[in-house]
Amino acid sequence: MTDSDERFSDAYFSALALPACERAACEALRRAHELRMFEIENYWKRATYFWAFQLVAFTFLGFLWPQTIGPNGHLQPTALMIPAGLGAVTALVGLLTAKGSKFWQENWEGHVDALEGGQEGRLTQVILIKKARAHSVSRVNERLLGLLTFGWGAYFLDVAFQFDRLVPPALQPIAGVVALAASMAWVSLGTKTNLRGWRFGRGDDQWRRTEAPGRTKSPYLVLRDTSLKPAISPSETGDDQ
Repeated sequence: MTDSDERFSDAYFSALALPACERAACEALRRAHELRMFEIENYWKRATYFWAFQLVAFTFLGFLWPQTIGPNGHLQPTALMIPAGLGAVTALVGLLTAKGSKFWQENWEGHVDALEGGQEGRLTQVILIKKARAHSVSRVNERLLGLLTFGWGAYFLDVAFQFDRLVPPALQPIAGVVALAASMAWVSLGTKTNLRGWRFGRGDDQWRRTEAPGRTKSPYLVLRDTSLKPAISPSETGDDQ
């Protein structure tokens, strides 16, 4: 093992700051972990529930669409407002529900942050990163639900007022490409996991404060700030080896 590997390993254990466990506090911490996992499971169960409504809306749209176009269509185009409205409302409710679920998940994560220090060190506060931060799964899901809400709402208005007739046919493909690119950028940009705190990379000799760790060629640790207070560098507490 090289000196840099030893320093990296020492930094990991000093960041964890593992203590002895008191029974009452350990029980509270265990319960906080359970409730956090309960909220995470409910988050995705609720998400699945509302995605089922999205499937119904898209299926309904596909069923009505052929009946509103061509000489044989026997329904007015405004009939498409029904699936568009259903899609917009259920996407919005799904987005608000996801935000509510995330609130309670973060509540119990805050309890874990407060309790774990004296019982199991800073286990959930020390992040091991190989190259770069990953995207936040819940944040990406919320962005997608927001995009669906906007898309269904825009389609509802277009069906109701025929706004697409204002765009020349030659420009409609360009408008579609621009809309797709903007949608993909909005979903992907700004959805990285927030990691603010202290950073120690392989090959470093001390902890450094960082607001947003970027991509690197070697692994690094982040002792993240908690919901209660900023993290304290192990170097400042005398834990650094």
